[in-house]
Amino acid sequence: ELLMSTFNDFQNAFYDFNKALIFTEDTNALMFYKRGICNVKSGRYQQAIIDFDYSVLLDTENGTSYYLRALSKLAMLDTAGYCQDIKLAEEYGYMDTTAFTDINCN
Repeated sequence: ELLMSTFNDFQNAFYDFNKALIFTEDTNALMFYKRGICNVKSGRYQQAIIDFDYSVLLDTENGTSYYLRALSKLAMLDTAGYCQDIKLAEEYGYMDTTAFTDINCN
């Protein structure tokens, strides 16, 4: 986490989170969430979506995970998936999501 937050070294942080997920018997939503952030920051949106899928599977009420998955889907040109996740992000407490894009999800 120090590599991410202090040095913006998302590539090496990804490797560390990946190793942690491989070698631990007790994975949790936060581990997948943080690896997902590393994937987003490195432009690996499809992998980020997979990580955020696991994150929301393990913590279904994390609005931030839905929001970041929405942005990853938008980067992959999946506007329907974006709209679905943006609504879930709002439902689970991620505020002001409508201010970040011009896409009409109504």
